[in-house]
Amino acid sequence: MSGRIDDTNKRLDDARDGLTQRMDTLHADLVSRMDSNNERIDCFFLTAATKEAQAKIERRLTYLEREMGDIRQRVAA
Repeated sequence: MSGRIDDTNKRLDDARDGLTQRMDTLHADLVSRMDSNNERIDCFFLTAATKEAQAKIERRLTYLEREMGDIRQRVAA
């Protein structure tokens, strides 16, 4: 009887160890995927912010070019 209990305990320990290893592997995989997604999100926001800043500069440049054109016309008149 004691041998059967020991065998059962060993199988339970082996099953627990196997599950723990699988959980650790799954956890590491999920962390890796989240890190990858966070990098992609960071890159997206950096690109979006850069594009917004560039658009703002282009709008300002267009405005200044118009102003320069108006000034040139007034000076020429």
